[in-house]
Amino acid sequence: MSEEEENKEENKEEEIDVDRAVSFFRALHEYFRQNPKALSGVLHGVSENLIDAINSNGELRTHLGFVAGQLEVLIDIIWTYDSEEIIQHALTSSPHLEDIMDVIARLAFAYNKLMSSTEIIPGGFEDIIKDATTTLYNVIEYVIREEN
Repeated sequence: MSEEEENKEENKEEEIDVDRAVSFFRALHEYFRQNPKALSGVLHGVSENLIDAINSNGELRTHLGFVAGQLEVLIDIIWTYDSEEIIQHALTSSPHLEDIMDVIARLAFAYNKLMSSTEIIPGGFEDIIKDATTTLYNVIEYVIREEN
């Protein structure tokens, strides 16, 4: 097989992967829009696993304990009150739904990286957690504004 043919084959495989990813995202997006408690459940599960992994590593707990704690508080607020209509509306309204799905993906990425790496740099995880926390603050701020 020539180099040109190999490149075409690789591009075709990449296009298939992209199509699958887009289809998956769209299907999950619609599912979460119709089932906001499922969204909060996935968000809670992924973040809980990440926070547990951070807390089980002394060095990471020292570096990331504060930001992980902030994330945990926000997740717990959403998890505790996810049956409230205002929370469900906030979770499924645009752009919050897309933002929360992005948070789930980034937290899952951080968890996977943490679990598979032997050399861990806390700074990269801190940025991911801070971004997730900011997004969740914005969702809760929206809830407060809408409720008043």
